[in-house]
Amino acid sequence: MVVVLLIISVLMLIVMPNLSNNRQVANHKSDEALARVIKGQAELYELDKGETLKGGDDQEKIANLVNAGYLTADQQKAAQKNRLVIKWPDGAAQQNVANASA
Repeated sequence: MVVVLLIISVLMLIVMPNLSNNRQVANHKSDEALARVIKGQAELYELDKGETLKGGDDQEKIANLVNAGYLTADQQKAAQKNRLVIKWPDGAAQQNVANASA
C-alpha cells in the first residue's frame, strides 16, 4: 500500500510542473490573440469611421471600441485584467486606403 502511494506521489511530482507550464503558455497565447483582435477592430473602426480612434491610453481606446460596438464588454474586461499593451494602428489603415485610391 505504501509503495503504491509512493509511486503515485512521484508521478504527481513529475506531472504537476508540466500542467503549470501549459497553463502559462495558454494564457500567453490567449493574451496575444486578444491583442490581435483589439488591433484588428481598431483598424476596422478607422476604416468604417474614416478617423483615427480617440483616447489617451489603451483602456480609454478599448472603452471607445466597446461603446462603438467593435468589442464586447468581456473582451474589455479581459484586456483590463491582463493589462494588455496594444500597438495601435494610429491611422495606418486610413493612409493605406488613401494611397490605394490615389
